[in-house]
Amino acid sequence: MAACEDVPEFNRSSVDGYAVNAADTYGCGEAIPAQLEYSGEVDMGSRYNGIIAKGKTVYVPTGGEIPAGADAVVMIEYADDPGDGYIYVNKPAAPGNNVVYKGDDIKAGNTAIKPGTRLRAQDIGVLAALGIDRLCVKKKIRVGIISTGNEIVDIDVKPAGSQVRDINSHSLSAGLLAYGAEPVMYGIVSDDYTEIRNVVDRALGECDAVLISGGSSVGLKDETLKVINSFGDPGVLVHGIAVKPGKPTIIGKARDKAIVGLPGHPASAFMIFHVFVCRLLDVLNNTNSKFQSSVKAAVAVNYPSNTGREEFLPVKLEYHDN
Repeated sequence: MAACEDVPEFNRSSVDGYAVNAADTYGCGEAIPAQLEYSGEVDMGSRYNGIIAKGKTVYVPTGGEIPAGADAVVMIEYADDPGDGYIYVNKPAAPGNNVVYKGDDIKAGNTAIKPGTRLRAQDIGVLAALGIDRLCVKKKIRVGIISTGNEIVDIDVKPAGSQVRDINSHSLSAGLLAYGAEPVMYGIVSDDYTEIRNVVDRALGECDAVLISGGSSVGLKDETLKVINSFGDPGVLVHGIAVKPGKPTIIGKARDKAIVGLPGHPASAFMIFHVFVCRLLDVLNNTNSKFQSSVKAAVAVNYPSNTGREEFLPVKLEYHDN
């Protein structure tokens, strides 16, 4: 999106001070200040009627427009006003000092926001500065979440025996919301091929991508692989990734929509979501939302990493001896 106007639209002061001709202050100091005739002040939101001639100055507040003829602003801390009609400047200024020139932030015609940008708070500020209150955006990607497993129960149910609460549906939903997608939860489905296929069929018709939690391994009750392949080519594209955690992950395509089979273990599902699913959503969105910071750190204990697998290990950062 190109900017339709300059920001700012006028030369403005970045400090409270006095607009001057910089040449009038050359060589001045506390012992020999520059004596400039005080010619009034600039009101915020108003334009000063007049030109700052040599030997004159006006007061300008922060953000105020710098009058014509002035090419610098002296901070109020470096000027004295004894009330005799003159301002005494005790620090020289160079042209451009404390001046934000017209178009310094954004030039008219330049790109203000690139296509594919996920709008952040600062981007909304840019739009506001340009007077844009509406713009065309991509609709949020709808992502279906299906949790499978005979042992899974709703989070408001007290697990009995070897049952476990449905952690992944809720953590994946929260992750999708944080990403900027629209999660659609399809609830818990038992380890039954027909039941899982029916729910996946529905999700493919209503969503842009589908996440299936559980059933991605090779156990007798793991149906995700067969379900994805049942929708025709290309079906399963990847079954198993050389990572830890998350090795049994499935990546497939059905009806031109992405399907990801996530491990049932919550830590594995969480890691695969952030490493692979978010990147997949970026591709669908034609965006790049990866904001990762890194620090160098020493591992406090010996940790035997698995050969042949990239490992993602949660850590706690602590500072010791700088």
